[in-house]
Amino acid sequence: MFSGQGSHYRNMGREFYDSSPIFREWLRKGDKIVQNLLQRSIITELYTERPASEPFDDILVTNPAIFVVEYAIYQVLLKEGLKPDKVLGSSVGEYAASVVAGIWSFEVALTTLIQQSKQLVVHCEQGGMTAVLDDPSRYKQLEQLQDKVSLAGINFQLHFTISGSKTALSAAEDYLDSKKICYQRLPVCYAFHSANIENAEPDFSMYCQTLPPFKTPEIPYMSGIKAEFLNMLPQNYFWDVIRYPIKFQESLQLFENQGNNIYLDLGPQGTLANFVKRNIATQTKSTYAIITPFHQGVAAIAKIKAEVLNVT
Repeated sequence: MFSGQGSHYRNMGREFYDSSPIFREWLRKGDKIVQNLLQRSIITELYTERPASEPFDDILVTNPAIFVVEYAIYQVLLKEGLKPDKVLGSSVGEYAASVVAGIWSFEVALTTLIQQSKQLVVHCEQGGMTAVLDDPSRYKQLEQLQDKVSLAGINFQLHFTISGSKTALSAAEDYLDSKKICYQRLPVCYAFHSANIENAEPDFSMYCQTLPPFKTPEIPYMSGIKAEFLNMLPQNYFWDVIRYPIKFQESLQLFENQGNNIYLDLGPQGTLANFVKRNIATQTKSTYAIITPFHQGVAAIAKIKAEVLNVT
């Protein structure tokens, strides 16, 4: 599983950057592409010490950084003999999932993600996203506010995400405060999964017409926005993954209907692993977060190998 915007933070993946030659190789490979296109370095942005108060929400850095970190840790797992039976991406995480599935190349996916991020910066007003710890039915009240927000995704029974302009989110958060409902503003400066970003769509769609055709997935590919396995992706698919609501809960149910699973979260923070545990009986399910802010990834991989490969 590959998470998207909101799961990033400075120093994500540092444990593996310091200890894994494979991880460093792929991070440097991605960093070279980013430097060529943006004259910026994701490695410098991630691993140079900064004040804790300094924001880390520039999508020209965070989007490619999420993608490269996720794909680099996939390569680490692959080297350890851990190959996925199925893949699922959430939002921007679908870029990494699609490369793992063999739909397109690392280079083309990263270049496209950078192009998409540039179009958002050029054409869209800044906004944001807020995670709400309440039943998703609460969204009906938020939708009726004068400054409307969009439902960006339902993650589990008591957790959903809203998206909108800064004014709309502030109004929604005032309402949540009045109802004593917990929420958290995500480190995201655009209103992903809402109509607020649609001004970027025409130029990005024109760019997508220049891309080589997508290949048929070599690994079953669960769409995070359609909650179904896709054998062929439409050419505008990677616009849809940031524009329309995420159906994580529905996607997970389809996995569960197919039998027992071991869930590996390759995102930077273990966000999707937490969502899995909230959705299904943790006593009978194996769910692992590889990269977390607590730097326990090497130990997590050892546990996974012991369970999956019977290697101790």
